[in-house]
Amino acid sequence: MTALGKNSNTLELGKSGQAEASSIAVYVALISWTMLFATLFMAYALYRANAKVWPPAGFGQISLLYPSLSSMVILLSSFALSIAKGELIRENLNGFKRWLYLTVVLGSAFLLLQTKLWSYLKMAGVYKHSGIFGSIIYGFTWIHFAHVVLGLLGLFWLRVVVKNNSNRTLENRYLWFQAISKFWHFLGVIWLLMYISIFVF
Repeated sequence: MTALGKNSNTLELGKSGQAEASSIAVYVALISWTMLFATLFMAYALYRANAKVWPPAGFGQISLLYPSLSSMVILLSSFALSIAKGELIRENLNGFKRWLYLTVVLGSAFLLLQTKLWSYLKMAGVYKHSGIFGSIIYGFTWIHFAHVVLGLLGLFWLRVVVKNNSNRTLENRYLWFQAISKFWHFLGVIWLLMYISIFVF
């Protein structure tokens, strides 16, 4: 078993004090972000429940093209990042970099699709000032977009962390990966909830 493999097992079993502290910090951050999005979801649910017609009068049904493509891309990015984790544990740094880069490419593609979605919304007559309906859609997607940008910066930082091949940094590599990957997967879950609640139903 590799040194990193030993360290990762130790982390997963919760035997490392540094790992436990890092895990607690990550979960506190995720809970904070969850509360932010939960507030938005509750506001949307109240608005939707009180709407007599849906979509509101004056707006047509939003096409699922860009939201669906975005969903597929962000799911693939999480899949690629999961494979990158396996390569990192095996200390196959070349394989790790390839899958990490693919995750970054897919994350960037997601952002591009979001800009396409905004262009489509404007063509459909839905603007940020189009009452509560427009405000909610743009508010959700803008906030999520900003968090994805933050996630991409974290992925780039992973590349910097892994570039250091010192044995002393093996545990740090894994801890950084755990923190950033949890955040990235969290963003994928949030988007799927947005996709289902806002665009599908």
